[in-house]
Amino acid sequence: TSTTGAVDTSSVLAYGGRTPASEAFPGPVFDFYGVQSKANNDKSFRGFVVLDIRNFQSDSSRSYYNGVTYGTTQNTLKNMNGDYITDGYTGPGFPPVTSPADPNDQVGTLSGNDTDMVVHAFEQVYAVGDRILLAVYDGTVMAIPDFSIVPPTAIVLPSTTSSPTTGPTFTVSRNAAFSSTVTLHLHGDQLATNTAFDLIPVDPPTNNPPLAGLMNQPLWSTDVFTPSKQGTQIQMLSMSTNAVPAGIYTLWLEGHSGNPYFQARRYPAVVKIGGAVRDFSLANSTTLGTIASAGGSTTIPIYVSTTTASGTKWGNSGSAVALSVDYGSFTNCSFDPATIGAGQLSLSSSSVTPTASGTGALSNLTINSFGLAPGCYSFVVRGTGTNGDGQPVTHLHQVQFTVASTAVGGSYVDIIGFAVFQVTAIDPNGISGKAVSALYADQNDAALRRAQTPRLVPW
Repeated sequence: TSTTGAVDTSSVLAYGGRTPASEAFPGPVFDFYGVQSKANNDKSFRGFVVLDIRNFQSDSSRSYYNGVTYGTTQNTLKNMNGDYITDGYTGPGFPPVTSPADPNDQVGTLSGNDTDMVVHAFEQVYAVGDRILLAVYDGTVMAIPDFSIVPPTAIVLPSTTSSPTTGPTFTVSRNAAFSSTVTLHLHGDQLATNTAFDLIPVDPPTNNPPLAGLMNQPLWSTDVFTPSKQGTQIQMLSMSTNAVPAGIYTLWLEGHSGNPYFQARRYPAVVKIGGAVRDFSLANSTTLGTIASAGGSTTIPIYVSTTTASGTKWGNSGSAVALSVDYGSFTNCSFDPATIGAGQLSLSSSSVTPTASGTGALSNLTINSFGLAPGCYSFVVRGTGTNGDGQPVTHLHQVQFTVASTAVGGSYVDIIGFAVFQVTAIDPNGISGKAVSALYADQNDAALRRAQTPRLVPW
C-alpha cells in the first residue's frame, strides 16, 4: 500500500483507507524474509511458509500435499520448500481469499532463518529488480485451537503518577476453532535476582496504590472475553507508579483461556519509566531450537544489539549486558512446570557489549536435552545492563525448543491476498522488496500477471 499500517479488519483486502500500490506508486521497501520480517506476535516466524500444510480449522482438519504427512520433520519441510524456490511449486495453488476465510488459505509456518534453503536458493533464480508474486498475511501467527496477543510496543509511565493513568492498547485475536474466553494478567519479572527489576512482586497483583519502587496491575477495558478473529483492541487502564527509578524494565503480558482449552500465552512487555530511552535489544536472537533425537544438543544465537535512532543509542558509558538463563522459568510449551539438569542450558558469553553493526554482538546458547522426554519446552534468557544515562535496563527473551518432535502442524498464517513485489535487495540475512501492484483476492487475477516479469518455467 501507500504506507505501512494496521490491517483493516472490515475488509478482506485489508487496505483501511490507504492507497493501493501500483507500478507508478509502489509501496515502501520492507523485508519479506529475514530477521526484520518478524511477525507481530512471534519473532521466530521470518516469512517462510509450508506450502504443503493447510487448513487449520481444528486439530483434525489438516490438509497435506505432495507426500507431506503429520510426521514429516521440520528439516525435511525446509528442504522441500527450498527446492520449490528453484524448481517451482507443483501445487495445488491457493483458492481465492474470501470472508469468512477459506480454511485452505491457512498455511503452516516454519521458524527462524535458513539462509541455505531460502536466500541461497532465491539467489539462484532471482535478482534485484525482478518481480515476484507473494502471498500476503496480516502480521499475526495463529495456532490451533488458540488465541494470540500482540503486545504494545512499550508501556510508557512516569516514575510517580499523581493519579491513575491510561496505558497503551494491544490486540487479542483468535482462530476460527477457538470458542472460549481469555482472562488477562500483567505479571512482574518475579524470577529476577535483582528484585528492583520486579515492578509487580505481588501475585496476583493488587490495584491499590503501589508501594515505593513499584507499579500496580492495570485494569483492562475488556476482560474475560472471547476475542474476535480480526482482533479485539484492549486498553490498559488505571495504571499507577510510585517512585520507580527511571529505566527500562520487562513484565509479562499473559492471557489464560477457559474451558475446554485452559491454555496460557505469555509475551514480554517493555515498560519505559521516567523518560528512559537508551536501550539495547535481544530481538535479533533466535527464539526456536530443534533437537532431532532425545539426548541431543543444539546451539542457537543470542544477539545483543543497540538502536541507532538519534537519542536512543546505548551510550558510550553504557555497561556490558549481563546474560543469564532462568532455570526457574523452564516449562513445557503450555507453561506447565518442567525440569532440566544444571548446566544443560549454557551461554558462550555471559557479558556482551551491545553493538549496532549487523545483527549485534553474539553469545551462543547451547541446549543439552539429556533426560528430557520428546516434546516442546520453553525458558527465558535475561539481559540486564546500565545505559549511558546510568539507568537500569532489562529484557527477557523467551526461547522454545523441541526434542524428537516437530513444532510444525499447529502454527499458521491467514493469507489475506496476493500482490506483486519488486525485489530491492538480497543479502545473507534477508530479502527485501516493495509492492508494485494492489492486493488481489485471486492469485490468478489478470492484473497480477500484467505486473509480473515473464520468466521461463523449469521442467
